[in-house]
Amino acid sequence: SSFDVVIVDEASMVMLPALFNATGLAKEKVAISGDFRQLAPIIQTEQKTIFEAVGGDVFRSNKIDKKMQKEECCKRVVMLKEQYRIDDQICRLISSRMYNNKLKTASDKAPSGECPPQPFDGPLTIVDTSPIWPFVNRDPFNSRYNLMNALAVRNLCRFLESCNYLIETKSNGDTEYRVGVCTPYAAQSKV
Repeated sequence: SSFDVVIVDEASMVMLPALFNATGLAKEKVAISGDFRQLAPIIQTEQKTIFEAVGGDVFRSNKIDKKMQKEECCKRVVMLKEQYRIDDQICRLISSRMYNNKLKTASDKAPSGECPPQPFDGPLTIVDTSPIWPFVNRDPFNSRYNLMNALAVRNLCRFLESCNYLIETKSNGDTEYRVGVCTPYAAQSKV
């Protein structure tokens, strides 16, 4: 089967063979969106030839990362210049270091909900776990985990729960979770 248009989002994470397969289904057009400054696909191999065959992404294979740094990008590349998702302070931090101050927060961005308790009430909180000597282990499948960081995250979640911030019960009785924990490693997620 085929489609008139194929749209690929978060393209920096898509392995090239999968991208070629998906875009090959388009009869007319393909739109690829993503950020070449984001993580490339995670390829779990130590074999260089396999990594080179499937480990790249569409942006690097087209040298868009190099062209964007020189401000000489092609006409088919468009930069998102206004964002609605993150706090303006975080946006400015990212924009100055990665986007030549071109990324701005939309003026009509909806305000976020209730703030978490102090000291986590700012838009960004960095927790330095180096004093507790965190170190990385690997499970039998070579996935990484860090026990000390997992304990720190568990304790943070327990703190937020004790402040009645972790879960909110809506007036209609629905439960809404206010906190999500993300990790790129399956073993860390299990811990």
